[in-house]
Amino acid sequence: MKNNFIKTIIIALLLLGCDDDDNGDTSLVFNGSITGGPFTFCVNDGVADNVSDIALGEGSSTGSNSTWIVTDNDNIILSLPSSISELEAINFDVGEPGIRLIWYLSANAAVTNLEVGQDIVNLGGDFDLSKTAVKVNRNATVAAVLSGGPFTFCIDGNEDNVGGITVDEEGSGTNATWVITDGDGLILATPNTLADVEEFDFNEGDPGNLSIWNLQYEDDVANPDFDPEVEGSLKLTVTNANDLSGCFSLSNPITVTRNVSEVSAATILGGPYSFCMDGTADNVNGLDIDESEAVGTNSAWILTDAGGAILQLPASIAEIEAIDFDSTESGGTRLIWNIRYEDGLVGLEVGASAGDLVGCFALSDSIEIQRTITAEPNNAGTISGGPFNFTDDGMPDFVSDIELDDENLVGTNTSWVVTDNAGIILALPATLAELEAINFENINVGSECLIWHMSYEDSLLGLSVFNSANELSGCFALSNSIQVNKN
Repeated sequence: MKNNFIKTIIIALLLLGCDDDDNGDTSLVFNGSITGGPFTFCVNDGVADNVSDIALGEGSSTGSNSTWIVTDNDNIILSLPSSISELEAINFDVGEPGIRLIWYLSANAAVTNLEVGQDIVNLGGDFDLSKTAVKVNRNATVAAVLSGGPFTFCIDGNEDNVGGITVDEEGSGTNATWVITDGDGLILATPNTLADVEEFDFNEGDPGNLSIWNLQYEDDVANPDFDPEVEGSLKLTVTNANDLSGCFSLSNPITVTRNVSEVSAATILGGPYSFCMDGTADNVNGLDIDESEAVGTNSAWILTDAGGAILQLPASIAEIEAIDFDSTESGGTRLIWNIRYEDGLVGLEVGASAGDLVGCFALSDSIEIQRTITAEPNNAGTISGGPFNFTDDGMPDFVSDIELDDENLVGTNTSWVVTDNAGIILALPATLAELEAINFENINVGSECLIWHMSYEDSLLGLSVFNSANELSGCFALSNSIQVNKN
């Protein structure tokens, strides 16, 4: 600041006191000013930038020699055009951005240090500078570089927001904004920040492709009447990005495709399933699909964990039924889904989340697979007593003196189980007392029964009367059986 102040004082002294030469000649050197400008150019855009209509002020008179001087904002001489035509031929588009100053110098004799690269403060001799300089503002903007997307949304009444857009290279300019346009360039919104962009609801409006841009621009592109307090106030001088003019730079666009489609999921049948992680292969079976009401160009199967993380994308039911759900060390729930979707779906890949899918799609209800790990295998103990022989004669028949050796019993839950000889569950007494209260005269008339003790974990499926004990799934163990013969 001190140096600039000193330069200003010296230039002022030059303007006021350099019109007398060493031999005492007091003839007029220069009297007046120059008119024209100021000029504002956007540089380095390949379009030539020339000044025009610069002239000496009315009534100005000069010495015997004169020249025009172009300096930078630090008063370093950049060019010495000898005439207006030479001055107007200078292309101000070339070079680093910054302010240029145009001066007029008049002299009656040689002026020392009047050459390119010199500071006009160092000029010497019998001369005078114009009282004013014409200012040439040379602005430049640099476009940002964006990555992210593309995004595909389904116009279905549910809010759609973009995410994951990053600015890989920051742009530069006096002003900056984000711009959202339609396919014709019509400006739909000018969010201030990337966070504002990510709050924009792309579910509103007509279908079609939209573009997200970052705009760096100078004041000549800004609407002077813009009022951020007024909703809908125009931030730029135009409403269509194709009409932008002046000094600006647009980034590469991020594409947002907005479709309209009625997509409906299929119905999948089977399960649920429950497996015990015990080193024995576990496969689902009986899985089927009803596609009678499914709508969508594409279909796929998805296997996720309970949180929706996509673990596999099986190509068919056969591939799903070939998966060994016992093969991983950790337990936890798995979910099987079927998806119907249109082209452009984003996020359908292993490692992504089904909750982050973007596009036109519909997910079926899921089929649950519970996978339980126990500290040690279930053990139902050993039972003794019987066998029992009853006659279907209308008289009550009860078992008695059954004992349970529970020394090796392992399991969170226990129950007694009565089945027929094919494994169909006929009764589930919770205690030995309840078992001994069963009247076998009324159970499975004319056929034998089997009594079992059972230990199991909470994830057990199928433990219900009239189900088959052979189809139980989960972590469980059955004891030896006691036979009840009925004649």
